[in-house]
Amino acid sequence: LWFVDADDAITAPGLSGLLEKADEQGLELLCFNHRRINDSGATLSTELFFKDSEALDGFAFAESAFGHCGIIYHMMYVWRFIYKTDYIKSLQLRFPEKVAFEETVFVSKTVLNAARVASFADVLYSYRCNPDSTTNSFWKRYPAKLIYDHTFPIAKSLLRFSEEIEDTALREAYRNWAIGNHLNGFTVFLFRTNNEERKKFYQMVGENS
Repeated sequence: LWFVDADDAITAPGLSGLLEKADEQGLELLCFNHRRINDSGATLSTELFFKDSEALDGFAFAESAFGHCGIIYHMMYVWRFIYKTDYIKSLQLRFPEKVAFEETVFVSKTVLNAARVASFADVLYSYRCNPDSTTNSFWKRYPAKLIYDHTFPIAKSLLRFSEEIEDTALREAYRNWAIGNHLNGFTVFLFRTNNEERKKFYQMVGENS
């Protein structure tokens, strides 16, 4: 499985190499580098996090690639990996429906539970920096629905997931991220939005108490 955002692009010739390596090493996930492009497709920057690697368990891979402190932040992009279908089914994992930022827990859970993860050094994904994307809309206009989704559904799913993590330091890091960045973060967003969106937010809170 490869989850590709509708406005992004992949390097098609690289797909056969991904599948070959995944099959040869019996991988559950395979990661690769990406670049950021503008609306016309020109490269803005290239993100080179990964080298050609042999298989590691998910926790060791995440620590090696991102460092202990960077695991949460860098594992929120579902398109960074291809996933073995049977592995995803074994976790009984689904994206929450009708919620923004839906991949937040999906990536962390698939990586940290995996027995065999590896990476390619190749740049195989082009992430389009779209000024009208959901993420950019959130950080510029702060719509009530996005503030609500960022605050409650995502925080709840992160807190549930944190209970499954065996490593004490990482479990606390996920709990702190859920509480500090999500549950306690909405007040900052409400200061930046308008009165109409604030009213909508509190109405949603009341309807979903």
